[in-house]
Amino acid sequence: MSDELESILVGTIGLDIIALVALALTVARGSGGSKERARPDVVQLGVLTLALQSIHFAEELATDFHQRFPALRGLHPWSAESFATLNLSWIAVWILSIVGVRRGFHAALFPVWFLGLASAVNSIAHPVMSIRAAGYFPGLWTAIPVGVAGAVLLRNLNRLTESRAANRGAA
Repeated sequence: MSDELESILVGTIGLDIIALVALALTVARGSGGSKERARPDVVQLGVLTLALQSIHFAEELATDFHQRFPALRGLHPWSAESFATLNLSWIAVWILSIVGVRRGFHAALFPVWFLGLASAVNSIAHPVMSIRAAGYFPGLWTAIPVGVAGAVLLRNLNRLTESRAANRGAA
């Protein structure tokens, strides 16, 4: 395994944990049912969060997040190409998943939950990294708007979905 690949796998372990939480929420919660009126809000907030996340990615790329983040953790730097590929791949998945949510596909909620959770965590992680770096850390300026959008998206996802246990109790 290359040093860069190992660094990416270790460096993104936090995202893996967020993905597991998103998967658990997708499995544990229903797809809406009587709450379908919340679907357009989730779609609109998903688009907004994705747009802000794309701007956040551009800030990170332009300010060398792919080099500074791994260094902060004692890891091998990532190439700009690898970092861009990872982020652009997620952007493509999020676009498709928002379309899927609009059409009512339950499985499409998983990437949208991930988008909301990862965005919300950004608003905490980037200021903490800036404090640790004793100054600006790549992605700081856009992390707060991304985090706010992510938190609102999560609130609306919660409204759209409902606990499967609650669904069983109502039956």
